[in-house]
Amino acid sequence: MVVTSQKRAQNLLDVPSALQAFSGEMLEAAGVRDTDDLTTMIPDMMISGEDAGRSNIWLRGIGSTKFDIGSEGSNAFFVDEVYMARGQSILSGLVDIERIEVLKGPQGTLYGRNALGGAISVFYKKPSSEFEQKIKVGGGNNGQENFSYMVSGQLATDLYGRMALSYQDDDGAHRDNSFPGDIGPSNENIRFSLFGEGSDYEWSFTADSSVSKEDAMVSEAIICKRDDTTCTAAQRNLIQPNLLATASGLDIFVTDFAKSTAYAASGGDAAALTEIRSDKYSSNLSEDTGGERTDIMLSGKFKTFQDNYDLTLLVSTNQNQGFELKDFDSTKAKSFVQGMDQKTNQSSIELRWNSKPEDEIQWVAGVYSFLDYGERTDIFRTGPDSVFNQAAVAAAAYIDAGMFSVANLGVMAGAATYVPTASKTALVNTVTTARATTLTGYGTAGLDLDINNKSSAAFGQVTIPMADQWNITLGARYSYDTKGMTYTTSSNSVGVPHSLVLPGCTPNTVNQDGTTGCSTFNAADASTLYTTAQKQGQFAVVTGAYAGAPSFIGGLPGWQTTCQAATDAANIGSAACNANFTILANAQGVGIAPIATVQQVFTVNKQASWSSTDPKLTIDYKPNETSMLWYTYATGFKSGGWQFANYFKELVEQGFDPEELEMNEIGYKGSFLNDSLSVSAVAYAYDWTDKQVIKVSVFQGLPVGMTRNAGSSKINGLDLNLRASVADQTIINFNYAYIDAAYDVFCDDSRDWTDVHGSFTSCDSTKVGAYNRSGGKMPWTPDNAMVLSVEHVEPTTIGDVIINTSYSYKTNVGNADERVAGLTFLDEIARLNFSTTIEFNNGTSLRGFCTNCLDVDDDIGFTLIYPGDQGGGARVKYYDGMRAGIEVVHQF
Repeated sequence: MVVTSQKRAQNLLDVPSALQAFSGEMLEAAGVRDTDDLTTMIPDMMISGEDAGRSNIWLRGIGSTKFDIGSEGSNAFFVDEVYMARGQSILSGLVDIERIEVLKGPQGTLYGRNALGGAISVFYKKPSSEFEQKIKVGGGNNGQENFSYMVSGQLATDLYGRMALSYQDDDGAHRDNSFPGDIGPSNENIRFSLFGEGSDYEWSFTADSSVSKEDAMVSEAIICKRDDTTCTAAQRNLIQPNLLATASGLDIFVTDFAKSTAYAASGGDAAALTEIRSDKYSSNLSEDTGGERTDIMLSGKFKTFQDNYDLTLLVSTNQNQGFELKDFDSTKAKSFVQGMDQKTNQSSIELRWNSKPEDEIQWVAGVYSFLDYGERTDIFRTGPDSVFNQAAVAAAAYIDAGMFSVANLGVMAGAATYVPTASKTALVNTVTTARATTLTGYGTAGLDLDINNKSSAAFGQVTIPMADQWNITLGARYSYDTKGMTYTTSSNSVGVPHSLVLPGCTPNTVNQDGTTGCSTFNAADASTLYTTAQKQGQFAVVTGAYAGAPSFIGGLPGWQTTCQAATDAANIGSAACNANFTILANAQGVGIAPIATVQQVFTVNKQASWSSTDPKLTIDYKPNETSMLWYTYATGFKSGGWQFANYFKELVEQGFDPEELEMNEIGYKGSFLNDSLSVSAVAYAYDWTDKQVIKVSVFQGLPVGMTRNAGSSKINGLDLNLRASVADQTIINFNYAYIDAAYDVFCDDSRDWTDVHGSFTSCDSTKVGAYNRSGGKMPWTPDNAMVLSVEHVEPTTIGDVIINTSYSYKTNVGNADERVAGLTFLDEIARLNFSTTIEFNNGTSLRGFCTNCLDVDDDIGFTLIYPGDQGGGARVKYYDGMRAGIEVVHQF
């Protein structure tokens, strides 16, 4: 097979690197519809992500779980040489493919930043000189349906055109009983291309439109209470609510089923758990969820053939936009809903000089520029069943009844029937928002991220023959990235935090160590209701308000002048401070988390730049015409970036650093027995520094997704590929990968890990329960993986019968750092695929197929762990079960 991974045409066996390539015919025979299906053909490739819009590619243990516009993946994805920073809908609906090349290891020299783990290049078929048409129609179980049409031919002298249309859909593994819809996703693609040529030049233009959508976005809620016997001990330790959350009645993320309108009338906790656990593939969501992504890409290429070199100009623009709405807790309770809307535009230009194909010294040099502009809005809405909203109602009732009174503790128990005093407008607004039953009325936090990214690079690579059988390849790329961002937050429900209003101590208060009751609480003494921290927080509210508008605040009826300035700190907790705080609380109302205070409404503008020089050295030796040995040293670079979906200014301003990879690789390729047997074997060692890891943490009582750099990691591995023609009509492929990927240095301070691992010494003296993951296995990395496939072609009088069978097997795969069976860890992923195709002599073919023929349908492909002090629990997504169907193709 001819490939262009080195920016020039070469035979696959002449490329001194770990490279797997698949022709369009191979992909069609294997039933490949999208990049997900490639994982059953490439043993050391994995796909992570809860939905198609959040998918990421992993190669040899290198990848990323980030999906926002503030960052990029760690493996570069190209379509006809155009880099796709994001464009998830183009990753689906792979139709009319010429070939796919998967180049493993850092490819910084020729492919630029973000190619740490490798580069995946998709090449679509070019317009043909002869007229041709092809139509394909198919269907199968689980709502499968697909259609594609292609037409190609000459339009004028030296001008050719091609158009391909495709549509595919299926029902997906999960379903929502509340709002039935196609979880799919469905994909619609249209691609139009032109190709022209002259005596010393050629050019092409492509327009591509892709739409991917889900009518529902469903995951399964997993609940393990502290006394739950349906979960294993390891599962409980990882996702159970902590003691305080348990005492508050929380069952899963910010939700108490007994107090939810969805479950309270039908039996509370018991009814909710029965319903949720009755069928792991179906959910009863509180909102009509869904998502859609659209990509429109335009690209042009002009190549001129000079006497001493070839010159290529490549330009592109890609507009990506999408939205999604998720029921965050994945239950029927109206608790927490996440929405997203984003739009980005990427433009690139590359100017590249190449040596002539016949030159003894082969070289390539070029310059590259990439622009990335965009905006993303994340919206988090809290409904009436959320503990945030319920606490706001209780706090409003407590203010309304008259704060700082032991006798008024009872108003919290009656908060469900509380009606605010009509004249107290702020409290009326709080309660109205907190009790709203429609999505648009919920407590709403808006988080807007605008980006302005620019990247420039210069690169070059030269291959020099050192002797008859020796070559040396030297290359380098210099990259300079600048990333700017504007981050703005908003909320429809800011006010006084409920944590400063509700009493901190009662006879039933559960302390962090599990004991009940506050040591200072005295039912006869109202001054013991509040903790010292609460009193200090109340004082800060009073003095902050007075400092902002002293004449107005000081003139409020009942205002006490002995508690209004920072110099009055000696009076913290006094009757004067209590009175002033009550006045302000009545005037401001109660804020509803996650953005509950005016301090959380802010704008941040930041800009940062990073640069990197990534060298490459390859020495290859060819003992004969059919074999090669090589050694490669190369590095890769991915720039830093910004946080997203964060409620706190100090966290937004942190950002995160670049990550870098250094590789040493040795390999062998050979062909034997008149090319009937080909072998490649590769051993490699990676040093990965500052891996960008996103973790859900709790900050000031709220869950936030924080990206941090995970110290350093080491990955060592082996690749083995065999291809044998055992008869004229039978081909066997065997691919094997061994990966040993572990953290070298990583102090995980995302939570207090003592609930999971028991007592240990924190690896960060400033954080409680920070866990040392040094030596721990990295996620999305199978220890051993193999793919075995057999293709047999049997000629008959009516046409060829082609039988394809493949078996993919991967062991010990975790989708999180914490490996817990049945939750975040699979001891194996096994897939058997089979198809039979009859290619009739009249140009029609009939294909019957099944993928995942063993119907393995309980493999967890994604897990999100909720913080224990927010109620714990998790949501998971399962891989698809068996797909079976029939396709009919006709070419004319």
